[in-house]
Amino acid sequence: DKDLSGKMTLTGAGGVNVDGGSVSIRTAAEGKLQLSTGDSNTASAGDISITGGRGVDAGAAVDISAGDSTSQDGQGGDLLLSSGEGALGGSTMIRSGAGAKQGGDLSLEAGESAGDGPGGSAILQAGRSTSGTSSGGSASVIGGMGMDGESDGGATSVEGGSSVGGTGGAL
Repeated sequence: DKDLSGKMTLTGAGGVNVDGGSVSIRTAAEGKLQLSTGDSNTASAGDISITGGRGVDAGAAVDISAGDSTSQDGQGGDLLLSSGEGALGGSTMIRSGAGAKQGGDLSLEAGESAGDGPGGSAILQAGRSTSGTSSGGSASVIGGMGMDGESDGGATSVEGGSSVGGTGGAL
C-alpha cells in the first residue's frame, strides 16, 4: 500500500502491468481523474480498453457510473458516451453478450421521479444531415431473427406509458 498525495502521472513506454491483487485509483475530494491516450499527428491515436477479467463461474462485471448528489436539490453527475468526430464520424455500439444458451439482455431506461416532476425522457433519434443533398439517418427497431430450424423471430413492441390515475401516454 502506497499513499501518494498531489498530482500523479503514470506513463508507459513499453506498457504498465499490474498482476494480481486489486488496484484502486481515487482522487481527493474535488480532484479530477482523467484517463487518455496521446494524440498522433502521423497515424491513428492509441486506443483505451477497459475489460473485465474472465472467470470460470462468471466473468467480471464492468461498472461505469456517474456520481450521486448528496444534496436535496442537487443533480447527479452526467454520463456521456460519445464517439469521435472526423470526416467520417466514429460509430457507437452498445451490445450485450452472446451466450451458448441465452444471449444477454439490453435495457435502456430513463430515470424515475420520486417527487412532483416527471420521469426522465427516452429519445432514440437518428442523425441529421446538414447537407442539401444527403438524407438524415434511418431509425429502426427490429426484433431478433430466429436463425435455427423452426425458431421464431423476436417480437417488437412500442407502446405509450401507462398511468395509475391520469391519462396514458400517446403513441
